[in-house]
Amino acid sequence: MRRRRLLMGVGAPAAAWPLGAFAQTPRRPTIGLLFHSNPEPSVTTIRAALVRLGYRDGETVELEIRVANGSQARLAESAADLAARGVDVIFAWTTPAVIAAKAATSSIPIVMAAADPVGSGLVSSLARPGGNITGVSLAVPQVAGAILGLLREALPGARRIGALVNVSDPFHRQLLDGIETANRNVRMDVRVHGVAGQEEMETAFARMAADRIDAAIIQPTLPRAAAIDLGLRHRIPTASPTNGYAASGGFLSYAGKLTEIFAVTAAQVDQVLKGARPADIPVRQPTKFELELNLKTAQAMGLTLPPLILAQADVLIE
Repeated sequence: MRRRRLLMGVGAPAAAWPLGAFAQTPRRPTIGLLFHSNPEPSVTTIRAALVRLGYRDGETVELEIRVANGSQARLAESAADLAARGVDVIFAWTTPAVIAAKAATSSIPIVMAAADPVGSGLVSSLARPGGNITGVSLAVPQVAGAILGLLREALPGARRIGALVNVSDPFHRQLLDGIETANRNVRMDVRVHGVAGQEEMETAFARMAADRIDAAIIQPTLPRAAAIDLGLRHRIPTASPTNGYAASGGFLSYAGKLTEIFAVTAAQVDQVLKGARPADIPVRQPTKFELELNLKTAQAMGLTLPPLILAQADVLIE
């Protein structure tokens, strides 16, 4: 009865209006979020950054989140699914996700956070990315090199450092280049161990323990929980050039500040949704970096950290 009274109260001219005029509502844009692995704290932070720009999931925008859990096959399927759904823009976190998104579509705009997009061939240059991709370069080769120096400061007695890389991720070559470049000054004994996935990690850690590795740098696209657990089990302090690694139980993490990265990428998503072309949006780089140390993990391994490295830390986890 209430609906009937409302229609009658509009008056006779309403009968001449097209029926669709009553039903039409603005279409909500859809953003695809694509993750190779380790989605947190990234999902939470990108959601918050989008909300600050007025994009609330289920109200003003639809978010389609896909996590491949480290599987290259699942990553390709997830990217293809987002493209088939015709999302308005894809946000891709880490190089493998960007590569998968690029393979899935050349027309849907892609906003990325990738380790070295120029070196990986994802964009032509930072200033003029070209194509359908823009975003943030995480400068991971340089950050991984910086971690080598931080490990030397945190563990003065350390001499032999393992580099555990994901050979299924093409970026592992640039990661090793960054570590090798930094090691010209740091002069540590770096031992490279490659794995293709989680199933090979236990063997790799056993090899590193037998090799008397003092600490290990973990490539971000490897399963975080497994790396942290195996590091604790074999008493090998682990570090990674990615956010949240120390907070999850790892010994050390150093990376661009996550809130800054996602404030930038959310703004780029906003530009794309308002009609800007990714080719015309320069790729940005982090200007703020955070060092996190997990004191609980250090204590579990019997490590005493020098006051200088403690003073440098932005976050101390106790």
